[in-house]
Amino acid sequence: MFGFIAFALKLLFATVLGGALAYVPGKANGDVRILYSSLISVLSASILGLAKQLPAESIGIFAGAGVLSVFIAVLYLSKNSNVEHKILFLFSASVGIIVGWGFFLQAVVLTILVYFVVSQGEKLLTHIEPEEMSETTDSLDNIDQINIEK
Repeated sequence: MFGFIAFALKLLFATVLGGALAYVPGKANGDVRILYSSLISVLSASILGLAKQLPAESIGIFAGAGVLSVFIAVLYLSKNSNVEHKILFLFSASVGIIVGWGFFLQAVVLTILVYFVVSQGEKLLTHIEPEEMSETTDSLDNIDQINIEK
């Protein structure tokens, strides 16, 4: 009975984290990516959760086959999607695999990191290379503008 409760909590946790990956504030109404991301995360958590309950002698083979089958299924089902959606679905599968194996805290950290990069990606790119520096084609032209104080 304890195994069933643990499996149900893993699936619930995978559903929440998978949906959180695709959630964009203000744009969530009618976005099916949230549903797909949750379902992919639940699929991968259920496959790895079941593989973990198998006998210890065969757990490695079934876990490896489960991880491989999840990634193949995600890539096959998202073959008509753009690259951004494929990457999001692959991270959703990775979060589900991590949850299915029982590492909840690591899955939360990965979800927060991916969510931050997805939601703040444009700001991160403009912060890395400001617009005034990117207007010129040769970066050596800007070397005289650097003020070095000793």
